[in-house]
Amino acid sequence: MDQAGDTLWTRTFGDVAAANTTEGIHKASNGDLVLVGQTGNANLTDGMAMRVNTSGTQLWQRSYPIDNEDVLHDLTLLDDGGFVAPGRSFGIVGYQAVLVRKNSLGF
Repeated sequence: MDQAGDTLWTRTFGDVAAANTTEGIHKASNGDLVLVGQTGNANLTDGMAMRVNTSGTQLWQRSYPIDNEDVLHDLTLLDDGGFVAPGRSFGIVGYQAVLVRKNSLGF
């Protein structure tokens, strides 16, 4: 939004039949937005991260399969352009805490 509260752009990402959510968003030093959440369907989700530019164009999206039901809740951008993201994973042994560290391209 601009300073007057008017919408500059609106975008949707992902398949409408999938369980896509965004849990955290941060602004990179160049103005890009880095988002984390989950992607998948029903009880089979992966942690997800994506980067969009200042116009809302998706630059990349990555999924991180850890177990059956994974989600990343937030992120911290790092000085080298990468990020760390905490989250949770649910699998055969129950819930577990997750922490991922990725580079500026989400790998």
